[in-house]
Amino acid sequence: MTDAALPSRDELVARTRDADERLARLLDGIDAEAADTQAGDGWRVKDVVAHLTAWLEESIRRLSLLAAGRGAEVRFYEETDVERLNARWRAERAGLAWGDVLFEYDDALGRLLEAVTELSDEAYAGSGLAVPPARWLANSTYVHIAEHLPMVEATPVARQA
Repeated sequence: MTDAALPSRDELVARTRDADERLARLLDGIDAEAADTQAGDGWRVKDVVAHLTAWLEESIRRLSLLAAGRGAEVRFYEETDVERLNARWRAERAGLAWGDVLFEYDDALGRLLEAVTELSDEAYAGSGLAVPPARWLANSTYVHIAEHLPMVEATPVARQA
């Protein structure tokens, strides 16, 4: 994604809501047993949703730093760190009930969109930051959801729903 292609705040919110609606349609009617169905790469449907939640939470943490004028403290990860974080977050959420996984996802998405809306224009623009907030927000919201939709779509339970 080039800086010229970075979404405005309104575009980010709209694209995120659209991606979330696509995911919600796939998850509609999936019960706890079906959520344990393999979605690919050894992940269950439940793991995919918990994974998305973890990155939404990371973005909320980053947004709180930006809102507090501490954008320089926003941390980005190398690929090996990302893999470790994904494994840790997956293990931490593995025992959650399906209803709790869905609740946490919905809650995190709502809090993230609220934080994006409340962020000052200056903070959203991210002047002087190595990575513009619009880029990492897009990558952890609608781009990330879209990246994992095929995993969920490939499961028999999603195709039947």
